[in-house]
Amino acid sequence: MDEQQLQGEYNRWWKGKTIQGENIDAAKRMYRDILKDLQKHHISVVKQPKILDVACGTGEFLVEARKLGMDVYGVDLSSYAISFAKKHIDGTFLVG
Repeated sequence: MDEQQLQGEYNRWWKGKTIQGENIDAAKRMYRDILKDLQKHHISVVKQPKILDVACGTGEFLVEARKLGMDVYGVDLSSYAISFAKKHIDGTFLVG
């Protein structure tokens, strides 16, 4: 399978995903906990923290990072997922 075929399969997978209700709430709580721990122990001295999420999907983790004031950057193989992230998050996103 070449890169273009792999991207096509990954796009089809993302288009079929919907996460709602308790599952997404639990994930958001987990993301917030991780990010707050990062802020407290690792990036508290940085004026404007930046975070890169490789394989970011539609960017749910970066939504929470943005809420905490971080500059967010995401990379994903799926052009569909990156398109979704660009529409919903103020950040920089690349397909790759």
